[in-house]
Amino acid sequence: MPCTTWMYAGRMDELTAVPGAGSATVSWMDVAGGVVTEYRVAAVSQDLGSGVTPDPVWITVAPTGRCELISATVTGLTSGGRYVLWVDAVMTLSGREYMIGRSRGFTVG
Repeated sequence: MPCTTWMYAGRMDELTAVPGAGSATVSWMDVAGGVVTEYRVAAVSQDLGSGVTPDPVWITVAPTGRCELISATVTGLTSGGRYVLWVDAVMTLSGREYMIGRSRGFTVG
């Protein structure tokens, strides 16, 4: 993915999630210029059954402010469970949070 100094919702159409034992890792290109306050990564269960859907597992990731690859690992996921990962960016000037990418569904090891 090329380096940029700006960001908009849906900028990354698809992220690759790498499942692990009770976890999943995702990587994306940070934005240069300090336009992002923080990134938020969510693991969202796709195991829909009767009853209450579990809340997403969220982690916060600090931006580097440089055009470089960032990786984040979400832990505490259910082994054998199906998930997607979302990456949101909290923008410096507006304070608003935008989903900038999501993964395809995957099964946690």
